[in-house]
Amino acid sequence: MTSNYDINSLTLGVPDYDITDVSTFDLTRLGDLKKIIESSLTHLFDTLKDQNVDMNTSLLTQDGFPRDDIDIVRVRLARTNIVRLRNDHKKVLEALDVRLQEHYSSKTKSDSALKDQRNVAESAIPFARITEVVKDSPADKAGLQSDDLIVVLGKLTTNGANLLQNISRIVLENENKPIELTAKRNGDLLQLTLTPKKWEGRGLLGCRLDLL
Repeated sequence: MTSNYDINSLTLGVPDYDITDVSTFDLTRLGDLKKIIESSLTHLFDTLKDQNVDMNTSLLTQDGFPRDDIDIVRVRLARTNIVRLRNDHKKVLEALDVRLQEHYSSKTKSDSALKDQRNVAESAIPFARITEVVKDSPADKAGLQSDDLIVVLGKLTTNGANLLQNISRIVLENENKPIELTAKRNGDLLQLTLTPKKWEGRGLLGCRLDLL
């Protein structure tokens, strides 16, 4: 069996891709590449099936001549691509395994840190009460409201000596930088992000508070 081939048909419909830096791919890219390779492998095995051969079927007659009942070029191309794709598939799966381990390890650490932060907040005593929040101020944009109780401000978690000075220091040192803040509202803990900065009103926050 003979067939005419152009340069495009030599790929047998297998999409072009590059896995040179597969170890640097993120989960999404690896997942997409895995689907492409698996779809291509299915297509190539279907190609062999159409020729009534598999990866091990002889392409020669008993007399040692090329068989004329199959498209030998097409079968060889399919087999070559299958071998390559299987190797690529293995590399992608290995990279996916690494990325998944990193993802879940990072998630576990993040969940643990969040749990620790929440435990600290739940055990901490509020040290200030918000008495006024000016509209469109940094405090307002952070989501603070009047009567919110401040439990954590940056690393400040409790009352004590020089509390007002410590609050001022944290605010001034973090101008234009986000500060993680935990407030208690109606018994519920809220995780907010406050960014002290200059605005149309006075100060860097736009709120008033009373120490407890």
